Amino acid sequence: AILNADDDGVRETKPGATVRTITFGFSEGAQVRIQSIAVIYDEERPAGISFKLSSAGSIVPLRLRGVLGTSHAYAAAAAAAVGISEGMNLIEIGEALEHGYIPAPGRLRILRGMKETTMIDDSYNASLIAMEEALLALTGLHAARKIAALGDMREIGNYTMEAHHEAGTMAAQRNIDLLVTVGEGGKLIAEGARKSGMPQERIHEFMSVNEAGEFLANEVKKG
Repeated sequence: AILNADDDGVRETKPGATVRTITFGFSEGAQVRIQSIAVIYDEERPAGISFKLSSAGSIVPLRLRGVLGTSHAYAAAAAAAVGISEGMNLIEIGEALEHGYIPAPGRLRILRGMKETTMIDDSYNASLIAMEEALLALTGLHAARKIAALGDMREIGNYTMEAHHEAGTMAAQRNIDLLVTVGEGGKLIAEGARKSGMPQERIHEFMSVNEAGEFLANEVKKG
């Protein structure tokens, strides 16, 4: 069983002694531990992440290009745990990950945008945890200006209104220059941002992706 050491719910459901387990995560007790995560830059543009994986006294540095955020470090650590369970050593695993890691589309991917800008594509799906991770990735970057374009979070049931308001609060609390929202849920995000102190002139609301796209095409600037 490959288990996330940082997740309270996972730790509580850890199987019995008859099942071999390997844990991964940032926690000190994780058997495959992630450490020292940082953003890689190429000529002042974000290009990926670097971090270290340690296990059983061995440490390997890793660089994953084209992605941002701790979620990719978790994915690499989970993969490393699988490799260890099958008898691979950490150096083999590190080389395989560095040369063969292919992230899913729309999950904190770094893309070249128009006008010499950088885009972070996290459009695969959204939950409040994913939204927070994306905002952390954005605000952790060195950039002349930062724009968050946030859309609806779907399939979250009774939590919908509260979650969208909370996303707006998170956006207001980060160092974001402009907030662009799309859709009905986007209205709630904008409302949450206003209530949390983001000035109205920094918030732009649209009902369609095309409208938001036209605004952004005119609004983005080099850097």
